[in-house]
Amino acid sequence: MKAENQISMKKKRSMRLLKIDILVLSISAVIITTFSLLLYLDLTKRIEFGATQQVGNIIFKRKVAQRKYNRQVIWEEVEQNQTLYNRDSIRTAENSDAVIKLKDGTRIELGENSMILLSLSSDAININFAHGTIYAKRDAVGLQDLKKLTIQSNKTSVSIDTSNIKVSESIGKDIQVIVSKGTANIKTDKEERVVTSREKATIRSATGEMTVEKVVYRLIRPLPNEFLGNPGTVMPVGFTWDQNNYRGLSRCELSRDSDFSGIVQATDTSDSAASFSLSPGNYYWRVRAIKGKGKSSESETRRFTILQVRPVTLRAPEHASTITYLRETPLIQLQWNKNNFATSYLIEISKSPDMKNTVRTIESLDTRIGLTLEKPGTYFWKVSPKSGVVSLNESWSSAVNSFTLAQQTRYQPPLLHFPGNNEKISSLELAHRKLLFNWESNSEIRAFRIMIAADRAFSKELITKDVEANYYSTGSPLSQGTWHWKVAALHNGTQVSDYSNTGSFIITGRESVELLTPADSEILYLKKDTEQSGIVFSWRKISVPGTYNVEISNDRNFSNIYRTFNSTGYSAQSNNITSGSYYWRVRFIGEKSAKELTRSIVRSFTLKAPLVAPELVSPVHTSIDMKNRTAIPFRWKKTRGATSYHLQLFAVKGGIRHLVFHERTAGNEYRFSQLKLLDRGEYLWSIKATRTEGTGGKIVQESAVSRGLFTIKLDVPYKKPKILSPRTQYIQTQ
Repeated sequence: MKAENQISMKKKRSMRLLKIDILVLSISAVIITTFSLLLYLDLTKRIEFGATQQVGNIIFKRKVAQRKYNRQVIWEEVEQNQTLYNRDSIRTAENSDAVIKLKDGTRIELGENSMILLSLSSDAININFAHGTIYAKRDAVGLQDLKKLTIQSNKTSVSIDTSNIKVSESIGKDIQVIVSKGTANIKTDKEERVVTSREKATIRSATGEMTVEKVVYRLIRPLPNEFLGNPGTVMPVGFTWDQNNYRGLSRCELSRDSDFSGIVQATDTSDSAASFSLSPGNYYWRVRAIKGKGKSSESETRRFTILQVRPVTLRAPEHASTITYLRETPLIQLQWNKNNFATSYLIEISKSPDMKNTVRTIESLDTRIGLTLEKPGTYFWKVSPKSGVVSLNESWSSAVNSFTLAQQTRYQPPLLHFPGNNEKISSLELAHRKLLFNWESNSEIRAFRIMIAADRAFSKELITKDVEANYYSTGSPLSQGTWHWKVAALHNGTQVSDYSNTGSFIITGRESVELLTPADSEILYLKKDTEQSGIVFSWRKISVPGTYNVEISNDRNFSNIYRTFNSTGYSAQSNNITSGSYYWRVRFIGEKSAKELTRSIVRSFTLKAPLVAPELVSPVHTSIDMKNRTAIPFRWKKTRGATSYHLQLFAVKGGIRHLVFHERTAGNEYRFSQLKLLDRGEYLWSIKATRTEGTGGKIVQESAVSRGLFTIKLDVPYKKPKILSPRTQYIQTQ
């Protein structure tokens, strides 16, 4: 009894331990899942800032530009017109640009491979500049409440009020400051200087020393980092500069690279202007004196971009379309395609095609807008893109489209949607679901009358139903045959529209899947020397959309299903079936009911094992002396199931095979006697087993190829030569 109590106590203790283990594991799983979810959300969410200070917007982005929030480690892609916050970091990738507009009107333009951090205080705008190229343009900033802007790079700071400057710095290289308008105050840890628009400052990265040079040329157009829009493939671009009383020849040069390693166009001129026809892309340009000496005779390098801008295309409403209403003025949806360089769109609506009699002007940030018009009539409209970066003119506006707003005394007849005209609907489907009728609705229409009949005159098996929605489903199945239907609008039980066009649909009988290939009891053969092969199963499709489930089994009752796969077409291929005997069938699953509607009969097929490659006997890796030979015997072992063999003989010269002879034979030996086709050297012979069927000898199966090398030689002793003439020979001696 005592032993039994001890056993019982041990069982209870084990149960308590098991429950504790399960509880601990459950709590651990919950903790792991919770914190994994929190980590995923933290890594993937876009931060919502609420009260965080907004400092500006991304008004333009080309290719890759990213932003990192303060106290975050994840960089995310920025979109055009996206808001920027204080302490945000922004960077661009190669061949990429970004333009930032701060709230005070300051434009910050970032070139490729650039990175900055924005830091605004109550009395200053600070930009921490890591590397790349930055353009700061403040000539449009008002003087009221003007804050000083400072660009900080390591121990160098550049401060401006209402000037335009360019600061560039490659990682580990010198800092260059160019003032295109106004002045800039540059301060290093060694000195402080004011640089004007006729000067260029360079701060050495190694020593921190600053040098300021006078420049002969002051570039005017294109502006620094300017974006030019072009609707075509080539556009003329004018270049102008001020050469400060220099009267010699100047060379205007264009390059795709900032180091001008490859100049694409150049021209010499004594004027201060030039022009080139250019295709879309990024360009760098400069002007230099041909006979000048030193860097002072060379201008700064400016970058500009030609963008291929497509005109806006109007999408809806369609041109010259009519929008009808009965009582309430409808909401008109205007839509157009997106322009990648537009920050907003100006929509103009007029009563005249020349757009002079404007009735509405609306600005939108999106590519669609909904509006109402008070009076019926014909209206004309167009959309013009607006950009804070690219100068977009009238050529980028859309064409002028029109639409007519018409008030009617009766509603337009409803437009039928489903069933489609002459659509076939299988009674297989209707056995598992109701037949749904659907038509176009109208916000003013609350009720409809639907009529369904077995004839176009709507006299046979008529079904009439009033519904308060734009759909109806039949309560009882319809018989096999062609049916017709139409719909009219109702108001308080009174018909307020004509009936729609009559739609027709066909109820088909209970179809079944008809199998095509493989045929019943067909024998198939595995190809080559492999234990697996692809077999194509095909059947005749039925009229109902759905999925065909192919099942392959080892028995006729399908209790042991070997393989199953799906197809929405009329055939499927399985590539991993080994040799053996099988049964197959196809089950059809309806698309809408998701249930099995029908299945095919069962067929069988046999898949024969592959032919094994013949085993070579001779000659293999040997040398054959052709002295006193009249033939070369080729021998191999028989392959089970083969009906013939294909022999080929190749001469190998310089590593290249040249076919000498080929023959098909039923035995496992062939004596080659056409020795005149041979010569001394290396030869390769191959043998392949084949299985043929029918009187025509159709090849149904082939084995892999076996190959053997051998060498032909001819050992004939050489006789001592005998001189026939001249009979008398003279030997000269010294």
